[in-house]
Amino acid sequence: MAKGKEAKGIFRVEVRLTKPKTIHKYTDESVTSKQIKSLALNSKEIFLETFTHIVPFGDYYKKKQALEMIEDNIINKKQKEKMLQLIELITNKEISTACSKRNELSKIEKVMDAFAELNLSPVTISKRHNIKHLKNLYTYLSK
Repeated sequence: MAKGKEAKGIFRVEVRLTKPKTIHKYTDESVTSKQIKSLALNSKEIFLETFTHIVPFGDYYKKKQALEMIEDNIINKKQKEKMLQLIELITNKEISTACSKRNELSKIEKVMDAFAELNLSPVTISKRHNIKHLKNLYTYLSK
């Protein structure tokens, strides 16, 4: 396993399909060996589908800059309010609250699409980190 300087720049993500229902979503095979083969053949698509549900699209910024980007670029008042609310919930580590407020945020997909159009992630960089900007993780996956 790489440590220290050897690990700099390495980003590792795993997607595990642990439930039979999830496995059956991606393969109709019933024999385990055939399931493994089928999943391996489709692993890139399976990974990306799962990853996109977990990691939002867009560059990462400090909260102040993210809020400014929304204020400057989003004209629709309701859309702007929902985006600002989501950033607040996530920044305050109230992700479970953010998820439960999906009904209040109504149509979270539209909110996430608005973030994607700005190439802005609703997840912001903590104050305690010196870095001010991180590129969209998906730019690294396409290389």
